[in-house]
Parts: sequence; structure tokens; C-alpha cells
Amino acid sequence: FNRWGVLVFEKDNYNNESNAFRGRSEGRTTVNKNEDLPTGTYFYTISYNTIDGLGKTQNIKKNGYLYLVK
Repeated sequence: FNRWGVLVFEKDNYNNESNAFRGRSEGRTTVNKNEDLPTGTYFYTISYNTIDGLGKTQNIKKNGYLYLVK
């Protein structure tokens, strides 16, 4: 999300090879998907499932921010 709360990127089954964030907006309000996002602070939420030693599934959520620089 950008600083105004607008979604700029969202993916299911994220990975660092073929399904990763590359610094470009893929949100629905994107003007030009070929341009990099401007320098600034962006916020993220990551949600994933994990299985503990007893076979119980847990949903984990992590939040934070990153600062993009051109």
C-alpha cells in the first residue's frame, strides 16, 4: 500500500522468482504499469499458513514498511 492506503501490489503464492514484487504498481488504479513506483514509504501485510509439529495449521500475519529509493 502507498502512504494514502492505495493498494499497489497483491499476489497469491508469492515467491522471489516468478511471482515477486519488482517495485512497480500492479494495483487497479495504476496509470502506467511499466513505470517504477516513486520514491517513498510503502506498507505491507503478509499472510501465510504454517503447520506446527502436531499437524495444526496456523495463520501468520506480518505487517511492516519499506522505503523505495530510485
